[in-house]
Amino acid sequence: MNSRHVLTLILVSLTLFWPLLFRHVGGDPSVYAYVGSCVADGYVPYRDAWDIKSPAIFFQYALPIWMFGRSDVAVLTFDWLIAVGGAFALFFTAGRIGGKAAGLFAGTAWLVAYHRFCTAGWFGQPETAAALLTTIVLLLAIQPDPLDEIDSFAGGILVGLLLCYKLPFVLVGLLLVPRLHSAVRRKMGWPALWPGVLGLTLVVGLVAAYFSFHGSLGDLVEGAVISPSLLTTHMTMPPLWQLQSLGSGLLTVLTWLPGIIVLACLGAYRFPQASTAERKLVCVALGLMLALVILQTRYFMYYWILMLPPLCILAGMGAGHLASFIRHHFKFEAVATVLVFALMAAASFPKAEFYWQSYLFGIRKGDRQATLAEYATNYGPLERTFRASQLVGLGERLGSVTRDGDTILSFDMDPALNFYSGRMQPSRFIYLWALDAPGFERFGWKREYSATIMRKRPAYILICRENRRPVYESDGLATLRKFPTLRKWIFETYSLSGRVGPIEVYRRKDYIKAS
Repeated sequence: MNSRHVLTLILVSLTLFWPLLFRHVGGDPSVYAYVGSCVADGYVPYRDAWDIKSPAIFFQYALPIWMFGRSDVAVLTFDWLIAVGGAFALFFTAGRIGGKAAGLFAGTAWLVAYHRFCTAGWFGQPETAAALLTTIVLLLAIQPDPLDEIDSFAGGILVGLLLCYKLPFVLVGLLLVPRLHSAVRRKMGWPALWPGVLGLTLVVGLVAAYFSFHGSLGDLVEGAVISPSLLTTHMTMPPLWQLQSLGSGLLTVLTWLPGIIVLACLGAYRFPQASTAERKLVCVALGLMLALVILQTRYFMYYWILMLPPLCILAGMGAGHLASFIRHHFKFEAVATVLVFALMAAASFPKAEFYWQSYLFGIRKGDRQATLAEYATNYGPLERTFRASQLVGLGERLGSVTRDGDTILSFDMDPALNFYSGRMQPSRFIYLWALDAPGFERFGWKREYSATIMRKRPAYILICRENRRPVYESDGLATLRKFPTLRKWIFETYSLSGRVGPIEVYRRKDYIKAS
């Protein structure tokens, strides 16, 4: 890799992602950002802020918040850095197989593909970091030599990190089996195996030690192991629904990334003949990533991010062949690369245009709020939705009128307002779905939820009267009827102090605002 390759990948990434760094966090990223901010403040996942994801995603969000403070730009920039890391990992992996041109095209294809997912709202998920880690594992796997101690230890570390992002991701370690088998055939099996086991144990042990130190190992097991198992066994969708969702997901990927799919097909057809073993391994990786999508059974679109690295390796091979063909037959030396990039990115242009226009509008106004006003949220009617600028403004206002240690209840809403206000929820439960989901009743979480709120007496309670993605009713007051004791207590203890769009703000009657 030379400076031209580095500059190209960074320039492409900035061209695609720069305006995306200045949007807000909502939905799943707001959950991770909220829990990450709690971790940065010394609180513990699951015990103090509960979500069903494995712990690595919370530590990932906690790191930039701990370094730069509570900032959506910080966590979005960190996600961009992970994406850029994935591009460089793909450069080395595809370059090892098909040369530097294939590597450069593969890294570019990844940036284009991930950008398309980001513009559809699927960013900052565990799958993003998993894609980077999987690519590095694949880079280790395609080496021709038997597995040695250093690569084994590195592979164990990587697989341990993948396990901490999601339990099924441990299966990525299967990609190293051919090199391990080669070591076994040479009577080097144990020296090749134990460093990998050590690396995996080291990562898992450090995570377990963190939770044990805080007296929360049971919370980790309950939140990251037992709860996902219950979700899988009690809330698995019917086979026909899963088959339809699988087909729908594949079709969506095809429509989002048509140019990359075409180049990947060309790459699979014209794979370097000298790299038969590598081609098999890349195809196995693609099949393994599809299996991981299916194993999770829910088919959210961000699951498909896992398939992008092997797909982009094939696309890099195809793009290299196409660029070579153009240069050879039409003598377009400088234009060939641009034409191939245009084929990759054509489907992303309309979405990219919206984000750039929104960003530049804010620049012209000299106010980031003008950019955020272009972004919708899940609150309010679709035709006049609550804007991200209103959400961020409300959160910051609540932070200014409350004190450190005060809590704010965002009832049946994502915790974006808690993140922007810098105030924790009174209960560790962020969403309502886990309180009485099938199989979860045994925990008594619904009673705990109401009891904790009444004990901690939040300064403010926020209730959305028109939520387009609620757990129960779109009207939060209607949902509140499912918690009769809590509802009675709220109406006795709080009074309506204002309304911002569809969100009603209730202040505790005896609460004195911070000056």
